[in-house]
Amino acid sequence: MKNFCLSFILFLITFHTLSQTNYEKGYIVNNTNERIECYIKNEDWVFNPKKIEYKLFPESSVEFGDIINLKEFGLYNGAVFQRYQLNMDIIDNLTQNLNFERNENLKESIVFLKLLVNGPATLYGYFDNTSRIYFYKTVNNQIEQLIYKKFLTQTNLGDYVSENNKFKQQLFLNLKCDNVELSDIEKLKYYENDLIKFFRDYNNCIDPTTISETTSAKNTGKFNLNIRPGVNFGELKSEIFEVDPNNNNNFKNTSLRIGLELEYIFGFNNNKWAMFFEPTYQNFRTENTLYFDLIKSNFEYSSIELPIGIRHYFFINDKSKIFLNIAYVGDIALKNHFYFTYPNGFIDDKDFKSNSNILLGIGFKFKNRLGFEARYFTPRSFVRTPQFNTSNTISGTLSTFSLIFSYNIL
Repeated sequence: MKNFCLSFILFLITFHTLSQTNYEKGYIVNNTNERIECYIKNEDWVFNPKKIEYKLFPESSVEFGDIINLKEFGLYNGAVFQRYQLNMDIIDNLTQNLNFERNENLKESIVFLKLLVNGPATLYGYFDNTSRIYFYKTVNNQIEQLIYKKFLTQTNLGDYVSENNKFKQQLFLNLKCDNVELSDIEKLKYYENDLIKFFRDYNNCIDPTTISETTSAKNTGKFNLNIRPGVNFGELKSEIFEVDPNNNNNFKNTSLRIGLELEYIFGFNNNKWAMFFEPTYQNFRTENTLYFDLIKSNFEYSSIELPIGIRHYFFINDKSKIFLNIAYVGDIALKNHFYFTYPNGFIDDKDFKSNSNILLGIGFKFKNRLGFEARYFTPRSFVRTPQFNTSNTISGTLSTFSLIFSYNIL
């Protein structure tokens, strides 16, 4: 197990450095306002970047641009980032980090802002691991932060969370148009989709002939349904010294399995992350003889496994990708007997109880249709109390290695 996990981690680190992230056609603008066509490494930035990698031509060497030497960069049909030196407060609205300060604390910063809506009124976003902050500018107003801040208010009954919705006042005072009602602003939430819609509506109101361009192209999530037949190679190791002094208690079995996997590929990080749930029928059945072949043992175990976990993809090219899995595996037992037949015909039979376990897998997908996976399950422990001799409790572990074929049906 230790060697498998070590190999799994080493492969993850090694392949991550080799896996493909596409260089897509885009442009950069340097400090002399020169616009240069190039190919930018598309990181599908969840958080605002501070630097990028790009190539002047598809086969040329990699160059680096950062917030010091780039004024702007963008992908065609993708994200655009523009550099600004401005006053901002990186507000953390996570409940556990709130304080009693109601007002913003603006400090001068230089950042790349993500262009969300371009038009008479322009909307930008700044995102990091704790904050989602929006900025705007108009023809008559320089760029400024739209202020939304949660803070604590102290009362006799304890502290509760209040909100500073200054952004609504900012929009009401500076984005006036006949079709923009006060009620629209009052109902507005400090969410990206809500703000994008508001700015698009405002721009259309200012000039119906002008298309308010939304430049923040997003990947969308996707559901996949895969049928997954395969072969299980199982090994049962049990402790039954009281039954067999020679400890002849290892059982091996090869059996078929069948699963139906529902996978959701998340719409961020270039669709490299996914969550999956795969109800699977599996069975393990074996016989053995113990105590100088006088006692016959039978182990029968079939169940519906319920793995739920995460998957990370590494793209080789446009058609092929490798993935790694980790999942928690629950189990619904259908048949779970471990019984012994003695020379006098007596059968000691009782159900056993099994526990959950973890799976680790590595696989390959081709054209998002065909796939293959090698999967290792950590040992699943079980315990059984015999029918009459309760002091002779039997316990053990069941380890499984699976080879799985996958075919996408949806």
